[in-house]
Amino acid sequence: MWSVRTGLSRRGDPTGDPGLSDARNAPACLRIFLAGVGGQGVVTAAGWLALAADSVGLRVVVGQAHNMSQRGGCVSAAVVIEAGPVAAIGPREADVLVALEPMEAARAAHLLRPQGLALVDPHPIPPFTLAQAGLEYPAPHLLLADLEQATDRCFRIPAHRMAAEGGDPRDANLLHLGALQGLGALPWKADDLRRAVLQNAPTTWEERVVLALQRGQALGRELSIGTCEEHLVEPSKGELP
Repeated sequence: MWSVRTGLSRRGDPTGDPGLSDARNAPACLRIFLAGVGGQGVVTAAGWLALAADSVGLRVVVGQAHNMSQRGGCVSAAVVIEAGPVAAIGPREADVLVALEPMEAARAAHLLRPQGLALVDPHPIPPFTLAQAGLEYPAPHLLLADLEQATDRCFRIPAHRMAAEGGDPRDANLLHLGALQGLGALPWKADDLRRAVLQNAPTTWEERVVLALQRGQALGRELSIGTCEEHLVEPSKGELP
């Protein structure tokens, strides 16, 4: 586990960028749980959220867990903002669930609070243990059934596909964060998130990062105003075409 803690300083901005423009308007507590498999950048995404929170003066703690992540095992991270020194998210406590893989969404479904926000990438990455055991990957609608029961704010985000179309499927985590920003789920400006991502990145990444975040933000805005209904998770659908 590692953490970033800040003081009580706050800074405001009158612009209308996606997200809360003034950290003083942030919720008393925001709990974000991220889940995926090794190689998807789950912990990296949690670190970017922590840097963005720190940049606007919010207290933030990050915790992580992994199971054979080097071989595609499950990886998760908890980002807890303005809620004390422990990065622990218990059952029905997460305000936001970001799942970069549907089976990992199913594993984490019990953590989402009633009517919390869930973003799920429908692209499956079957664990090697399934192949070893000769088992098939479960149908997406079965994996997502618990999430559908927990909230009507569960969206499938085809981030892997969109990132691959943009040139690098590893940018799926950026698309998810951009979608959160576009949905207004993050207590900072879009520029704060962009700067956090680019803070320790090579300069050659800037165009790629900005594009991925912008595409995610555009999708998030469409979802927030209901113009992207095809991204709603429905029991009868598998992965989006």
